[in-house]
Amino acid sequence: MHTFDSHAPVRPADSATAIVATLLYCTLPLLTRPIANMVPIEWEKKIGVTVVDSIPGANRYCHDGSGQESLAKLTRSLSRVMDLPYPVTVTIARMDLKNAFAAPGGFIVIGKELIAEMESPDEFAGVLAHEMAHIAERHPISRLIHVFGIGILFELIVGGDAAVVEALLEGTSLLLFLSHSRDDEREAQF
Repeated sequence: MHTFDSHAPVRPADSATAIVATLLYCTLPLLTRPIANMVPIEWEKKIGVTVVDSIPGANRYCHDGSGQESLAKLTRSLSRVMDLPYPVTVTIARMDLKNAFAAPGGFIVIGKELIAEMESPDEFAGVLAHEMAHIAERHPISRLIHVFGIGILFELIVGGDAAVVEALLEGTSLLLFLSHSRDDEREAQF
């Protein structure tokens, strides 16, 4: 049994790590939006391609001619009424998830399984508008910056052990990236 020794010296490095980790944890949510606004659009688009390619099934696209034209027309209509930082690219993907998500750089992926459950074209338009609103607010790049910040925090906590950090981030990064905060979801109401 281990007992706590209140007289044991506290190493300065441990204290500094705890202070930096606490500061990061408390300030990271406040810094993600300003940092996101400094990311060049070209970088964000390259990041978006990498993110979409890393989602299982998101790179298996459905190519239906009439559906693609209708999708392009709807996307153009919604783009005219939204303040988007850049054009969007919408993909209908054969994902196992019944989900839709916006990635950095203006990429939107909507799962074919989600579409199959929709009851009307208006429901589809609502999902697309919602994901476009995430892009208008730059939520995807903000979320990615948040994930990287969590990675730095993990690294500080475990002392830079790359294997431990990788294991911790592997499971949490995708979940963190695909999930938006409640505030993000409120901002994305269209």
